[in-house]
Order: sequence, then structure tokens, then C-alpha cells
Amino acid sequence: MIRSRVLGVGGWACLSVLMACNGSISGDGSGAGTGGTAGMGSDGGDDADFPEGGGPPIQIQVQVQVTLPNRETCGDGVIQAGEQCDGENLAGRSCRGLGFDAGTLACFDDCTFDASQCELVSCGDGVINDPLEACDRDDLNGESCESLGFDGGDLSCSPGCGFDTVSCLMEDCYDRRDNDADGLIDCADSSCSVACADACFAPPLIGDPGSAVGSTVGHSASLESGCGAPVSGPEVVYRVVAAKAGVLDVMLASHSDLGIAAFTECGAGPRGCSDVVPGGGRERLSIPVEEGETLFLVVDGHGAQDAGAYALDVQSRAVVCGDGVAEGLERCDDGNANDGDGCSSTCEFECDVLDCDDGDACTLDPCDPESGCNHQAVDPDDGDACTVDACDPSGGVTHALKPNVDDQDICTFDFCDPGTGVISRAPAEYLSEDFSAKPDGWAFGDTWESGPAHASSGQIGGHPDPASDHSAMGDDGVAGTKIGGNVGTNVHAPFYLETPPVDLSKVPGPVTLEFWRWLNSDYPPYANATVEVYDGAAWVQVFGMVSGVPIQDNEWKLVQVDITAYKSSKLQVRWGYSIGSSSAFDESGWNIDDVRIIPGDCE
Repeated sequence: MIRSRVLGVGGWACLSVLMACNGSISGDGSGAGTGGTAGMGSDGGDDADFPEGGGPPIQIQVQVQVTLPNRETCGDGVIQAGEQCDGENLAGRSCRGLGFDAGTLACFDDCTFDASQCELVSCGDGVINDPLEACDRDDLNGESCESLGFDGGDLSCSPGCGFDTVSCLMEDCYDRRDNDADGLIDCADSSCSVACADACFAPPLIGDPGSAVGSTVGHSASLESGCGAPVSGPEVVYRVVAAKAGVLDVMLASHSDLGIAAFTECGAGPRGCSDVVPGGGRERLSIPVEEGETLFLVVDGHGAQDAGAYALDVQSRAVVCGDGVAEGLERCDDGNANDGDGCSSTCEFECDVLDCDDGDACTLDPCDPESGCNHQAVDPDDGDACTVDACDPSGGVTHALKPNVDDQDICTFDFCDPGTGVISRAPAEYLSEDFSAKPDGWAFGDTWESGPAHASSGQIGGHPDPASDHSAMGDDGVAGTKIGGNVGTNVHAPFYLETPPVDLSKVPGPVTLEFWRWLNSDYPPYANATVEVYDGAAWVQVFGMVSGVPIQDNEWKLVQVDITAYKSSKLQVRWGYSIGSSSAFDESGWNIDDVRIIPGDCE
């Protein structure tokens, strides 16, 4: 071995080598030799004894021009001109790269390689004498094909002292062949027990393009069907790495009812499925892929009992934008490479120019950059349990009252709870007031008031006010002129009690005004009690007293008046009382209760 170090910063250097005639080297390059078995003197003198057949050593001086390391940059970790290495920066070199078999390469402080820890291993001497040697010629270190996991065969040692397993045999659990010549095929061979019990254990790699033949017989049925079937049969899984970006075409041929599915992980992340040919045939599947993407292909029985032989072919191909076929990662393909027409030159949807309106009032038509125009059915449900919700493509959403809500009886009001759909019915009343409290919207003229019924006294003629109301609900509420008192004899124009407006414009059929009265009044021209109805344009009298005939009620009396002719959107009713002469008798006047406006044909 020659070890040589050249020190300096650049220029010319002289290297001296002492070489014996038999080719051995004894000099170290310094010009100072060392003694040895050849009898070579330390100075190479003439007195040395030379071995038989030898001769005097030859001293050779070789003058070479070298570029030496720059001491100003050596040590900065960056390899500069003239530097083999710098600190831990070995420029990617190793002992093996320098021709050694093993060891650790280092760097001297002068930025030259330090190979003192590199070793040469004696591979090929028939003896395993280094940890790096797995074997050496016929010495296999007690190993065999079986001990290395194969099913049989002949193990040998390679020239590099590693195991050569070319002649070892292993059962391929997927190809329908007896690979290890033991008479057992695929899952019938015990060496396939793990692979056949777990399809995801070590799925074999199929090339792209590539093909495989096999059988699902004997394999497990542990994965869910990629096609959504509730129960599927035995399955075999392959790995494939797409060689091209575009579409991976997969074809499965079988006489059994098998399907093919693709996943991003073994049994997870479905990407596509084909299981449409009943009873066996050819299933085809095309999956968008990126270059270098790994997919797992699952050959699966359609049903639990479906298993058999198959042939599988796979090949990826590039996709061309503008050929009129949207496939792979293309979102669209309108047959051209133009922008601004809804499908861009890169085959992406252009939602800013797409008109997605399909003219159907029952669909929402948004544009999604991933899928283009979408036509989503409108949900007509208004959340009201009392309506039937539908949608007409031309008219849009409708909410019709459920047929059983309206009982078609004009004498009832029909109510439906929107939350529960429970139907209830009540007597039809367009206006109803029992004066249990002062009513909202009613107008009270002079002398008119509402409150508890109270008997009067001191009247001249007639009877006193009632001591209780008509409805007998415990509130005793009535409306009247000076409740519990008399109207007096001061002459005055009519003072009125008026209802709020009532909309009867859409009420079908006759309408009746109904109320209960307790009235005591002198007759015209001394006094008068009237009832009038406003028809939206004018007040019309529907009740009045007759001259010479007083009214002297001593009980509650029902009054019903047909007001059908006066139906309007602003119908009102008013009760009036007037004194025409100071000679009138001082009587108790009006008391009214339980006022209603109801359908005319109802009791």
C-alpha cells in the first residue's frame, strides 16, 4: 500500500518512490527508506544484500504539477478548488466510492481525504470473515432457500458475497400456477395462508401497462364491496402506479360474476367501480389519475358465492383537452380549446359565462367549478303541517291547505296548528264581543260606557237597567248608556257606540248582525233608539223606534238583523240614542251584550 501526503499551498512538488526490482515498494515518498527482508538499507546504499533474482532499488523522481488546498478557505465547510473535502463535507464520497469495501471516510485538516479507517474485505476466499459477507462461495453460513422464506429451491452465493436466490422457489398466491412445484396452487398452498386470509397484507404490483391472471377462489371476503353491494364475495387486491397523468383504463374479464373497484388505500377511499355485467363477462373502469399515483385495484365477487378465474389488464393514457370527450381530470370538454364559451382551454368550467337556468321553476340552477351546472330540486316544504306543498315547473312552489282542514261548513271557522297539523273548529264569527273588558277599537260617544251590569232606579216609565249581563260568564260585562242610571231629559242629537271596521268583502252568502238588548226608551219625537250599519260609503239605519210606541224591556231580548246588503271591506255597526224633547220620560236607556256578526244561515 502507498500512503502519500503532499503539503503546501500550490505549485510544484517532488515525489520520490523507491521500488525494488521485484515490484515491492519500501519507500514512503520521503526519500528515507527503511530496512526490510530484502536487505535494503535506509539510504538505499550499494552495501545492501539483494534477494536472488533482484537488483538494486531504483529511485524515481517524478515531477508533477498539482493544485494544493487554499489554506484561507479550507475549514469553512465548502469545497473549493484544490479541496477534496472540507470538514464533514465529503462531496458525497465514501470508502466504497474510493474502492474500499467498508469503513468510514473522513477529512484531514488540510481538506484531503482521510481513508485510514477504510477497509478491504477479502470476499471470494471461501471463508466468511467479515460482517459484510452474507456468504462466501460454498459457505452459505447455514442458510437455505427455506430459511430465507422461500418454499424451496437451491440457494447460492453471488460474487459479491451476497445470497443469490434466483433458483429459490416461491408460490405466487395469485397466478393459478404451482410455482414451487409442490402440487398445490395458490390458496391451497400453506405458504399462501396469510396472503389469502388478508387481501391487504402484501398486494402484488401490476405494471402500467400490465396484466395479470388469477383466481379469487380460496381468498377472504373481508373488504366491503366497492360497488356498494351489501354482501360481496372473495377478493384479490393489486397495486398499480400510474405511469401517465390522465386516465387509468382497467378491464376485467371473467366467466364468473366478478367486479372491479379502485381505491386510494387498500379497501378505503373509493375512486370507481364497475360491476354491471351479470353472470360474468367484461367489466371496464376508467379512473382519473396523476402520474406516479398509486391505486389499489380490487377484484371482487358480486355476491358471497361468486368466485372464479379472471384476467386483468391495466394501462394509463394521456387525456387530450379539446377532443370532445370529458375524461380523466377534465371538468368538461366541448371539442375546442377556446376560452369564454363555458369550457376553458384547459377544460375547466367557466361559471362566469355559463347560463345554467333550465327554465324549470322547481329547480335551483347553481354553477359549481368542479361539476358545472347543477339542477337541484327545490324543496317546497314550508314547514307548515297544515299545507300540501307542491311545485309546478311553470308556476313554481304552491302551498295548498290540506283538504280536511276546511269542512265546507260556513257556520264554522276551521283552524289548523302549523306545528302539529291538529285541526279544531269554532262557530263562525266575523265579530264577537261580550264586554267582559272594555273592547279594543270600539268608539264610545257621550253617555256610552262599558262595565259590570248594575240595576238602576228612579226612572219615569219603563224598567230599570239589568242587575246582570246576558252571557252569565261571571264578568257581568255590558255596554250601555249610563249603566246603573237613567239617560236624563236634556235634548241632544244621537250619541253612538260604534264597532271597529269588519272586512266582509269576501264573505260568501248572507250575513246577520246579532246582539242582546235590554232597552227602555220613550218614543219619537221625545226620544229615539237606533241601529245603523256603515256599508263602506254611508250609514244606513236598520232599526228604529216607531212614533207613539215606547220600548220597555224587562228582560234580555235577542235582536237579529240581516246585513247582507251592506257587506264591504269596512262594514261597521253603531247603536244610537237621542232626546228630541225635554218632555221625554227619563228612562234607563240602552243595555247591550254578546254582539256577533255571523253567517246568516247559522243558528
